[in-house]
Amino acid sequence: MAARPLKGFFRPRHSDGVTGIFALILALASLLSAESGDPAQIEAVLAALSDSAHPAGLFASTADPDAELAKLQGLNRPAASTRLLIGMNEPWVVLTPRHVVVDSIRFLGNNAAVVRAASVVERAMVVRPRVALRIRMRREEDRWRIASIHVLP
Repeated sequence: MAARPLKGFFRPRHSDGVTGIFALILALASLLSAESGDPAQIEAVLAALSDSAHPAGLFASTADPDAELAKLQGLNRPAASTRLLIGMNEPWVVLTPRHVVVDSIRFLGNNAAVVRAASVVERAMVVRPRVALRIRMRREEDRWRIASIHVLP
């Protein structure tokens, strides 16, 4: 009577050399698909979007800067139903200027990235303090540029 292997143990289907080659292939694939861009560069472009006097230079050649900037103009404005809220006549000086904050960056190859971000106004009581954005970025001439901006509900 032949001894049976214990339950839970299995006989390898290939040699240890094949396992090593497979591990090497996976390691090389992960290195090649690793972040091909610098997240700090993308964050700098989005910070300049709020601070720059001439943000049109931050957009890709295929994007329409005026149309994309128009999407950001009224984002944090109050809804029509909030006109009668207490504090509506308070000075707006206590609010910070709107700025774009990066939540996450997903690289889609060497020349494209999708950024989850938010338009934020701090210390806001009447206006919407945070509006979610999805920003498509494209690398042109070794610089990251904004391809499009989408306002999320």
